[in-house]
Amino acid sequence: MEQVALVAVAAATYAIDKPYDYLVPASLAERAKVGTRVTVPFGRGNRPSEGVILALRQEESRRPELKVLAEVLDDESVLGPDQIKLALWLRERYFCTLYDAVKTLLPAGLWYRLREVFSLAVDRETALDSGKNDRESRVLETLAAHGGSAELETVKLACGEDAAGVLRELCRRGLVSRQTTAKRKISDKVVKRVTLAVSPEEALAAVEPRRRAAPLRYEVIRLLAAAGSGIASDICYFTGASARTITGLEKSGLVTITEEEAFRVPKVSQGEAGPIVLTGEQQAWLLESAQEASALQADYQVQADEDNLVKMLGVEFPCVDEGFGENEPVDVVVRPEDVMIVGEDVGMLTGTVESVLFKGVHYEMMVATGDMRWKVHSTTMQPVGSR
Repeated sequence: MEQVALVAVAAATYAIDKPYDYLVPASLAERAKVGTRVTVPFGRGNRPSEGVILALRQEESRRPELKVLAEVLDDESVLGPDQIKLALWLRERYFCTLYDAVKTLLPAGLWYRLREVFSLAVDRETALDSGKNDRESRVLETLAAHGGSAELETVKLACGEDAAGVLRELCRRGLVSRQTTAKRKISDKVVKRVTLAVSPEEALAAVEPRRRAAPLRYEVIRLLAAAGSGIASDICYFTGASARTITGLEKSGLVTITEEEAFRVPKVSQGEAGPIVLTGEQQAWLLESAQEASALQADYQVQADEDNLVKMLGVEFPCVDEGFGENEPVDVVVRPEDVMIVGEDVGMLTGTVESVLFKGVHYEMMVATGDMRWKVHSTTMQPVGSR
């Protein structure tokens, strides 16, 4: 029995859009599931294209015309049966391709960009002597100049848009090999870490002779000799060097550059927390604060009578809440925005403004009334010293 996958292919236009059959090789049988994304060869040139498996079925014999799945991109399914049904409905309702409908349902961070990398399959001298015409020679020279391999877009940029056809011909003749890889379009944030590739003494000795001619190279090595390694952007900030300077040091073999994931929220160790130990000054402040809190609580033990009045600081205030017994002690909560500063002749409590701070939207004022200090928030400012 052969396993066949029905795949919605990204390269299929609306005119030829349909689920295409692909043979699932034994090496991918366990990972190929309904709802996983795959890469498949498509069209006459077997150009790699991304796709999504919509269904799987078993066939008794292998059809010779079936092409084979190239790669499975997901470890688990990213689409469920209900989402696949929704994608089929979207295609019929909005006249889009199946792949476009599927792409609409998934977040952008899940999608990949396919990279075609072409490499020389023979040694450099043989490759440079194997071009049958100027176009083939130019493509082979471009690959050799890039260390023996380069992406398709890089070759096109150097040799023109027809380079893709030339590369396919070179692949057919065995001079060039092609490899397709998938890279996420929206990836996690990464930073470049620079580390000395040699000992600090060797690195400093290598840049010392040209210290005056290339002072930034020396400063970068001196910083790394002290720190061991650092983030590239931080090194550029502290030394004034450019990214090109660091790349030049890498080419010289003095440093190595690696990529590592940068946590948008700093990762905090979750080890067992030890007991909190306070200093003598902190202990004294804590004790004083506790005593003040107790005194405030005692002062705020007010009486609520049947007329829904509370007596606080010797003044009676209307009580908003109900249900208290006569002369029952209650706690009163006064928020900074609940206090209104008015003229001394109409106010219920008399105090003096001690400080004023503008908070961008409102003023924060501290008002002293006898032994009490009130924090007041108001859009109207009262000058310090006013009553």
